[in-house]
Amino acid sequence: PESYPLRALYGYYLVWFYQSVLQDIPSWVTVHSHKARATSIEEADNYDIITLDNGETVEASATIAVTGWQEQGLAAQEKWIKETLDTHPGLNWIRANNPIEQDVSSIKDNEKVLSRGLGMGFFDILILTTQERGGQFVEDPDAASGLRYIATGKEPTYYASSRRGYPFMPQSDDGGLPPAAEIPRLKKVVADLSDRKGRRSIDYDVEVWPAVLRDAYHAYVKTLARVEPQALKADLDTIVQAIDDAEVDASVVFNGVSAMDEVIEKYTTKRFSLLRWMHLLPANFDNTQELTAYVMQRLEEDLRDAEQGQDSPVRAALWSLGFSRKPSQVLGAEGRYTVESRHHMFDKAIALAQLACSGPPIFRTRQLMALVEAGVVKFIGGYPLLDTDRTTGEWTMSSPYSGGVRYRGTTLFDAWVHKPDIRKMPVDSFMKDLVEKKRVVAFSDIAEDGTELPTASVAQHPQSRRVLDAEGHEDPRLHMVGIPAHAQYPDTTISPPLPGTDSWFIQEADKAATSAFNITLGVNKMNQAV
Repeated sequence: PESYPLRALYGYYLVWFYQSVLQDIPSWVTVHSHKARATSIEEADNYDIITLDNGETVEASATIAVTGWQEQGLAAQEKWIKETLDTHPGLNWIRANNPIEQDVSSIKDNEKVLSRGLGMGFFDILILTTQERGGQFVEDPDAASGLRYIATGKEPTYYASSRRGYPFMPQSDDGGLPPAAEIPRLKKVVADLSDRKGRRSIDYDVEVWPAVLRDAYHAYVKTLARVEPQALKADLDTIVQAIDDAEVDASVVFNGVSAMDEVIEKYTTKRFSLLRWMHLLPANFDNTQELTAYVMQRLEEDLRDAEQGQDSPVRAALWSLGFSRKPSQVLGAEGRYTVESRHHMFDKAIALAQLACSGPPIFRTRQLMALVEAGVVKFIGGYPLLDTDRTTGEWTMSSPYSGGVRYRGTTLFDAWVHKPDIRKMPVDSFMKDLVEKKRVVAFSDIAEDGTELPTASVAQHPQSRRVLDAEGHEDPRLHMVGIPAHAQYPDTTISPPLPGTDSWFIQEADKAATSAFNITLGVNKMNQAV
């Protein structure tokens, strides 16, 4: 009851819920379920005609498209990868996708695999090619993570990398649902700025980030005062006041020492800096052995903090940052943040929050560390450079974080999922049809000089969730809900994460349902009048 549900269990829950809804539907509603894929949509009078891949068509007076994650067209580097495969048929590429759609069986025993991405997809494939192939994890108090891996002798070797070069951190063991972070300063900022309308109306760097940062450091010292009061050199109120008085300069993210860090060092016996988590690999190492040793040391720290749960000052600060994601994202929805600040501190704050609060359960991090100690996983570092060996024809990957050494492999594994991008021609036939007919257009940010900058998202009306055309007019019938809106609206790329948090995904589904009902009601009244 105090654990995160397995994804398989969550899937069963969704099926159960859907079936429960069908059982409770009133007699005046008839449900027609089509187990087919929508391929195109045509406008006809007051209806949409949706064509399915089984040849059937559906007439709809209102349409709600919940298209989710979709296969994207090949990016520039992916086109090069595809061309390389044509000339080197012995190589293998597992393209970025949901792990359940990736061909795990194509990874051979004892093969060298170059992996890009250190999130959910990486953890999934790693376990599917070790434990699921007969390997065992056993308790071992002498191991760094408390686990030891017993190999079969057939394990692939993973040379692992990502843009950040560091695995997603383990979830904190809170003994139940994570408590709501207090974030008093951000709450005040949101209350003060929520009525400010229009594009580019809020500078996140100057008006929002200082509150987010101060709340995180406040959470750190408040937890420290509770669990280790002897570490404080002054009373808590004095330290909190010093945090509020300290200057916040967003440029310090790139260099220097934060004034907040100086407050911690002056008023406590500890050293703490969020910059340490924004720059997880602070130095370049000569090879993967040195880098891997450093990452393992950091993972041990992550594990200890996660196991302490609510008694860890570090996790309290990171959870405050993570809990700040939704209110700060909602505040900047509809392009209210300036593009410059959105791509500066906002992106960095969200990325750090995801690293710290959207990672695997603790036991997965323990398993990863056991696989590192067993030699199955070696870390390459950040911003990997992909190439091929001109002599052997193998894939090669290198990073400045591990001395630029080129590591070779016969399988390239991309462990992430592409977000839908309307700026690229979609592969999915339904979305491709909408783009080609210009029934959907991209939502645009506005640069400082007034230039419109199309985003990856489908433009939608904030209340009805109906899509907009190039002139900003609402479509008479078509709504979109969820992932396609990720750049315009926050909280749309994942299922509702926690109960009682008023998920934006549920809110937008509610708006689309209300709009669709009203459209249908209007069509029915018109037909009755005719």
